Amino acid sequence: MAMKEEQTETGRAAQFIRDYGTLACFALIVVLFTILLPGTFMTGRNLLNISQQVSMLAVTAFAMTIVMAMGDYDLSVGSMASLAGIVAAIAFRESGLANVALAAALAAAARLTASSSPMSVSCPSWRRSARSLSSADWPSG
Repeated sequence: MAMKEEQTETGRAAQFIRDYGTLACFALIVVLFTILLPGTFMTGRNLLNISQQVSMLAVTAFAMTIVMAMGDYDLSVGSMASLAGIVAAIAFRESGLANVALAAALAAAARLTASSSPMSVSCPSWRRSARSLSSADWPSG
């Protein structure tokens, strides 16, 4: 009887870690940096800086979540966002104008999308196989 209760407790702990592990680690990191950097980390200026740095990644992750929920998989989104960011930074450094940087980034992304679209259209078998993957296909560890 004691062995079954111990397994149940272990199962509950594992389920808790699966459900709340990321949130618990995030809270631990925030507390740790708040203690280690008391006058720096939890300031409005730093929190604004962190939110600005994460905004591009958050928008991309949100868009990819929607795309994946619809059953489509496009792995080039991250590299496309990086390329557009690099082109925008170089164009802004050279011209000093945000509008020029935005136009250059959009043009580079449009050009790369136009050149990579035929590949995604001509490989429907890859898309079919990617859609058919489920968690049961992956080894459990």
